[in-house]
Amino acid sequence: MPYQDITSSLLYISIAALPIYFYSFAKLIGTLEPEQKQRFTKEGRLPGWRRFLAVIPIFLTILIPNTEFQILFILWTTIQLILDTRAHHKKLVIAQFEESFIRRLSRISIFGGIITLGILMGTLLRSIDG
Repeated sequence: MPYQDITSSLLYISIAALPIYFYSFAKLIGTLEPEQKQRFTKEGRLPGWRRFLAVIPIFLTILIPNTEFQILFILWTTIQLILDTRAHHKKLVIAQFEESFIRRLSRISIFGGIITLGILMGTLLRSIDG
């Protein structure tokens, strides 16, 4: 039980931060004009297969209570988050979105990644703690 306090704190803080992430994202997207919102979803969106690859390890980390697999899934998620954030940033630059919008979106995306990793690490620690 050495990780119980850390685990609970990590999970509760990460889950509590989710509404802040969603609110920040919605507020930022709300600043776009209707035509820019359409462009954002058409030109800035990553392909579905990339989003699928990013979500799979999150569910596997939660569903499979094997510590070694969970560590691999967390590494997979971390690498996928980095690659997807970078690819999304490039697509927005190519689509010629404002630099200030791209920077703000990058900060929000990084915040979402930290939340995701917090939940996954909490899940791993809970698995280790038994």
